[in-house]
Amino acid sequence: MKIINIFLILLVSSACSMPKEIRIIGSTPTFRFSTSMNINEMLVEMIEDAFGDDDGIKIFDCPGNTDTQTYLIHMMAIDQEFETCVEIQVLDQIMEVESITFRNDLVLYSSEKDENPLVLPLAGLGELLNGFNFNPHEIKARLYLHSNHEIIEDVKMDIDFFALDEDGKIIDPNMPLISLLVPKSPAIKIEPAQSGIDLDSKIYPYAQLPEYGIDIDDFALLLNEKKEFKVNIKVIHPAYTPIQGSVFDNNLFVSAEVVVWLPLDFIVNEGAKLEFPSDFFEEIDDIINSATNPIDSLNILLGFSNNTFDGGLFILKQVTEEGGKLLEIINSLNAQSLNISISSTDIKKIRGLGSNFKPDIFIYFPVATTLKFPRELSIISISLSANIDYILDLRN
Repeated sequence: MKIINIFLILLVSSACSMPKEIRIIGSTPTFRFSTSMNINEMLVEMIEDAFGDDDGIKIFDCPGNTDTQTYLIHMMAIDQEFETCVEIQVLDQIMEVESITFRNDLVLYSSEKDENPLVLPLAGLGELLNGFNFNPHEIKARLYLHSNHEIIEDVKMDIDFFALDEDGKIIDPNMPLISLLVPKSPAIKIEPAQSGIDLDSKIYPYAQLPEYGIDIDDFALLLNEKKEFKVNIKVIHPAYTPIQGSVFDNNLFVSAEVVVWLPLDFIVNEGAKLEFPSDFFEEIDDIINSATNPIDSLNILLGFSNNTFDGGLFILKQVTEEGGKLLEIINSLNAQSLNISISSTDIKKIRGLGSNFKPDIFIYFPVATTLKFPRELSIISISLSANIDYILDLRN
């Protein structure tokens, strides 16, 4: 950007000589231009990073929910053929008869034997959404079952979600945060029980979860704990229910999908912080650190498409390795705009840091509130104005 200077020239010279330096002091006009910086796109990247890069987890945008930015999270809990947990010497006898009835529940499958069990990588949400809780009334989750065998209509399932510590170990093996018992039910059918979600797409076009699934209550508890969770699943054939011998021919296939409806609708605690990527300020950094830039102080006015962050504080902060404060710039978010004022002192600090200028950038909420991210959230205008203080060396 070419800056047009309105300036005052001070001649630094003696009475009998030509000036050696000219000091230029003044300000630029305010430059305002339209833009379209989509904050939602940045949020999508941040949420995808928070959920990790597990191949079994897919994230879809949901344009069908027109009011609130919403995502669909799809997780494959089971998607495989498996051998049952019945003793092998019993199998030959079972397969020779048309059906058999057991006095006790028969565990057909247990994920505890899997080398790579399903883990929900929700710990990253704690870094992204520090002090934010998903509105539990808006979160929906369902389980979808499918099998190549009609036995799926008779089975029941135990699904336990165990919190993990930083070393990946279950914190309390006797206390899952959520324990879901899926009873035997005639409502569970083979074909309709599939979610039907196009896993090759990035868009889920509907305004609600697919039908036929089994509701998972209190799933918001998992999201708001912001930990990693191991999912233990058992597929159980109930006692005293006839079971066909053909079930044990090692070709039994079962899939279990967990699908979550995730609107960005939050309960915001006092002191909550919404973190931004470190490169969010990169272009402004380039302006300030330009070798020939005469900027002494800078004022940036960002215009938003709505007042989502009204009442928050935009904070740019950098500390030393020991935790000492190097730089802190605090500006209020009012209505649909953010005015970022960078003083002469702060400009000098930023220049002094050079390539080490890597601040933490976040919106801080000093009081408890609620927050919904609309589908259209963007920066629609940017205004720049600056004060300049520059010495031009005429000797060069």
